[in-house]
Amino acid sequence: MRPGSQDHHTRPASRDHARGRAVPRPGLPVHPRRAFSLVELVVVTVIVGVLAAIAAPRFAGASNRYRSDAAARRIVADLSAVQERAMAASAPRGVTFTLNSAQYLVDSGPASRASDSTVDLSREPYRAVVRAVTFAGGRVVFDGFGVPAASGSVTVACGRWSATVTVDGASRPASTGAVLTGVP
Repeated sequence: MRPGSQDHHTRPASRDHARGRAVPRPGLPVHPRRAFSLVELVVVTVIVGVLAAIAAPRFAGASNRYRSDAAARRIVADLSAVQERAMAASAPRGVTFTLNSAQYLVDSGPASRASDSTVDLSREPYRAVVRAVTFAGGRVVFDGFGVPAASGSVTVACGRWSATVTVDGASRPASTGAVLTGVP
């Protein structure tokens, strides 16, 4: 090392405080500090806003499709459980749906009204409504062998999406899945 020179590795970094810039060191490349201009920030903000405006309706539609499909799966599960309880008890059991309501009654038979339960589809994660019921009196009854007294269907809806659950004597309750309705 020459007399009067300093090793650039041991020299402390100094700043030109009046200008707020780093003082260049001999032998090291100088990198100017970069920032985004106001125009660049505004352009990015506008692009993000446009993308959000496009995505929001699609997200809402996907959410309603999920909710109606989930409500239909819940009804299928409840109908299957009632069918199994009817076979286990060898006695009729049923489910009563109320048209344009978000609730339905799962009953445990004539002797056990205390154990009946009301399912509320207006709450999370469903937020759905029963839109159509084709069972006589809105009630599906399974006999002691698990066979429904009559075939029919129930349709639940959330927004413009609906899902239909069908019951027939030949198979277990099943959902057709969510279908978009009311498209202009």
